[in-house]
Amino acid sequence: MWGIDCVQTGGSSGGAFLAEFKADKGVGVLVGNIAVGTDASEYHPRLGDRARRLYKAASRA
Repeated sequence: MWGIDCVQTGGSSGGAFLAEFKADKGVGVLVGNIAVGTDASEYHPRLGDRARRLYKAASRA
């Protein structure tokens, strides 16, 4: 699990962690989602090639 020193407010669970975000286009690569929070940090699983393949297969269905 990856973590950041930040805590969002209620309702942020499931929110995206993006890499290569391009603000001018509003796009990025989904690398995880908020899964667990503590008093000062949030943690997310790292999505990798398996998740990418699953997404692509589901998109074709």
